Amino acid sequence: MHTPAGKIGLSGNGVGGTNSPAEFDGAQVITGRFFGGDRQDFLAYYPGGAAAGYASIPGRR
Repeated sequence: MHTPAGKIGLSGNGVGGTNSPAEFDGAQVITGRFFGGDRQDFLAYYPGGAAAGYASIPGRR
């Protein structure tokens, strides 16, 4: 059984310098297990705007 994700990106990812959820505006999000662990990760990709071409995997601790 998988637990639904919650509060993803509450502190942003540093793209806009505001450390707020608004930093994900305009991003496309892809989920997967990018680090091979037992939890889902998510990748935020920015196809346009000020952060065009930038991608991040935020919140990984």
